Amino acid sequence: MKLHLDNDSGAYRITGYGEGYVAVNEEMLTQSAIVTPNKLVYDWPPQRCDELTVAHMELLSDMASEIVILGTGEQQHFLAPLLIAPLAERSIGLEVMSTAAACRTYNILMSEKRTVVAALMMIHR
Repeated sequence: MKLHLDNDSGAYRITGYGEGYVAVNEEMLTQSAIVTPNKLVYDWPPQRCDELTVAHMELLSDMASEIVILGTGEQQHFLAPLLIAPLAERSIGLEVMSTAAACRTYNILMSEKRTVVAALMMIHR
């Protein structure tokens, strides 16, 4: 799906997504990634939800945001409390949803100038 690009120069926006990719500022990413308005982290290690570790979640909690959007691929997957703990301890909100929904939600929150982090796993059917 192609998303509308708002030309807020310097900001990382999700401009499209589909099976096996997420586009950030028109650049196609095919591996899990972390997107913030000011930073793009390529090749975030977990490729599937069952590969998530506490260390991955601690990295997200260190990114100084008010909310983390976790895109878990084609479908929403719920996380074990142990994985949520690093964010909860810092009072950082966590929303877990499909990657398609996470892409749309990230763009909305970013356009509202919220400090948001999107951790996105690719959609595979």
